[in-house]
Amino acid sequence: MTGAGRWNTTTSGLWSAAAEHDGVVYWASTTANVHANNARTGAVLWSTNVGGVQGGTLSFHNGTVLAAAKTHLACLDSSSGVIIWSSVTAGEMTGQRPAVQNGNVIVADNSGNVYAVNFGTGARAWTAAGYGDIDSNVAVGGGRVYLGSLGEKNVTAF
Repeated sequence: MTGAGRWNTTTSGLWSAAAEHDGVVYWASTTANVHANNARTGAVLWSTNVGGVQGGTLSFHNGTVLAAAKTHLACLDSSSGVIIWSSVTAGEMTGQRPAVQNGNVIVADNSGNVYAVNFGTGARAWTAAGYGDIDSNVAVGGGRVYLGSLGEKNVTAF
């Protein structure tokens, strides 16, 4: 690595951090599109609109890209960008990164709600409400889900 740029792409506005996975760079724009570029050449592989205004961070699970976009949680095929399913939340998911635990995609919104959505179908498995101003990503491990709430000044384990 020399510090010299190898490629770049013009965006309408970048909302999420770029993330590399299996030789592909994924990123989300302010126009609610999730994009995929070849990490080596920068060639555009696909771009898919997931609805709303992008407001979260991307994560990866079993050949998919999970995106939290305003009030939409979307699961996309990582090789084609085709939307496998989309689920709607009550509040905005600004800055949220989806996590997978026990077959469910877990995400929190900024209204104090935590959602578990079936990874395979996108159907809502459960919702927990009343957790204040959730400003951290959910964390998963050991069969549990953890979240931090700025407004409530606590950490909760499910």
